[in-house]
Amino acid sequence: MIDESLIVLDSALINKKSIIHYLSEKAKKLGYLKNSANYIEAVNKREEEFSTAIGYDVSIPHGKSKEVINPFICFLRTNQPIEWDTNGNPVELVFMLGVPEESKTTFHL
Repeated sequence: MIDESLIVLDSALINKKSIIHYLSEKAKKLGYLKNSANYIEAVNKREEEFSTAIGYDVSIPHGKSKEVINPFICFLRTNQPIEWDTNGNPVELVFMLGVPEESKTTFHL
């Protein structure tokens, strides 16, 4: 489930949108996603419901989507803290999860 190719260290990306897009495209290129745009939409929808910033400079964006071929975890470490949400939560460590829509409700946990 953890693919070394989905680990990004010292990224210069500066906002949540670019991080989610970059990691989604990487997952698509590696065959984890059928359609990255639809997956990004699912992740952004989840972010709108409630921020995935959990404190300690960590965020765990995720989305259940029919676009996920195989479950995956991406990890990205930024080279500086970024503001993840409107509450001003800083994030440096991003763990993005891809979960197939048809998986059991607790698979991603």
